[in-house]
Amino acid sequence: MRRLPPLNGLRAFEAAARHESFAAAGTELHVTASAVSQQVRALEAWLEVALFARHARGLELTEAGERYLPELSEAFDRLEQATRVLQSREAGQVLTLNVTPSLGTQWLVPRLWEFNARHPEVDVRIGATERNVDLRREDVDLAVRLGPSREAGVVSELLLRETLAPVCAPALLEGEAPLAEPADLDRQRLLHIFDPHPGPRVTGWREWLAVAGAPQVDARSGPRFSVWYLAIMEAVAGRGVALGPFSLVREELRAGRLVAPFEPWLPAGVDYYLAYRADALGNPALAACRDWLHELCARE
Repeated sequence: MRRLPPLNGLRAFEAAARHESFAAAGTELHVTASAVSQQVRALEAWLEVALFARHARGLELTEAGERYLPELSEAFDRLEQATRVLQSREAGQVLTLNVTPSLGTQWLVPRLWEFNARHPEVDVRIGATERNVDLRREDVDLAVRLGPSREAGVVSELLLRETLAPVCAPALLEGEAPLAEPADLDRQRLLHIFDPHPGPRVTGWREWLAVAGAPQVDARSGPRFSVWYLAIMEAVAGRGVALGPFSLVREELRAGRLVAPFEPWLPAGVDYYLAYRADALGNPALAACRDWLHELCARE
């Protein structure tokens, strides 16, 4: 069983110490200055310690009071935060965010901890699908999509411009068929992306090889994947060269699991857009997540 001092006395002391006044504390707590003074005296009697030195010019914390105040203020802050989180969740502060599987796996989820730390009151739920969800009819608040939305009543904002270049495991640079120049890709297993859904065409190997000065490389051979994530993982395993989107391979490049042996980085032909219903921006959870996503992309 916890042995706690009088809670009203704790509130009275903490407020009086912050304001250095019983009267100002009384105003905050909606009681009289005399009531605050009595509650503080009751607390001091329970603790058997003087927390204030009372002078004609006002209040002054004793050494014990100075030690006690920071700990007590932190405890009240934590209690207030826990209460706010509970009330927000009970009030329905649930945010549903839909992304493509590759972007969710490679980009969003590894960064989501930052938003959770800033907004613990928001219960974020992530859904991943390649199709464009219908924001007007489905239970989705925000969607990150390839290409802008054309739906009436839906706001579509450019979030992230995408670029592509060949990426592979470091071992391929000096393997049986080393990669010294783009023409050497003709001796490698090229990994392709195909999109089973209608929409803007993504830049492929044929376009990249033409710009890189190696049009003689066979741009048709090699397996095809419906999501970028699968091609990226195949490249990480050393089983081919993928035309990797920078946003999805950034961490793999930084960690050394992939390398980008050749330039240029070409526009992907499609960019990521953030979409939400026009009447939903009044939702504070949605607004907070929207602002965070734009800030994140601006930083990166």
